[in-house]
Amino acid sequence: MKQVSYFIAALILLICLEACSSKQNSYSEFVHLPDAGWLVGYPCYFAPTVDDSLACYDVKLAIRYDKDYLYSSIGLVVDLLSGDSVVNRANVSMRLSDSNGNWLGSGFGSLYQMETLVHAGINLDSINHIVVWQSTGCDTLPGVTEVGITIEPSN
Repeated sequence: MKQVSYFIAALILLICLEACSSKQNSYSEFVHLPDAGWLVGYPCYFAPTVDDSLACYDVKLAIRYDKDYLYSSIGLVVDLLSGDSVVNRANVSMRLSDSNGNWLGSGFGSLYQMETLVHAGINLDSINHIVVWQSTGCDTLPGVTEVGITIEPSN
């Protein structure tokens, strides 16, 4: 009976380690924003690298925010750049709270994260930068602490 318990414990440990490991060929990066708020003209730059130039990838955008965020949603522009040229522009609206003011997304305490798929099955071979801008119409947007990009191979 003791050997079965050790086997089950080892199996659970292996499953947990696999669940926590990053996916092969994935990229993830976050940019920390100023405490005073995200300025309308302050872009977040990402320089992703992918291992397979022929593969297709999913690009996700993540926003980390806290109790100082004043709105129920956020407007963003995500530009894919090749050299200095915008190859693709996506306007993204993310809902961050429900109609009762309850924060959506994952998190605890006063910190939350919301993630959304921006591009599915896209080839990133010629993309050298991804740039994210806030487009809410506010000069300064308090409460957004970090902006991130995650890139994973498409299934």
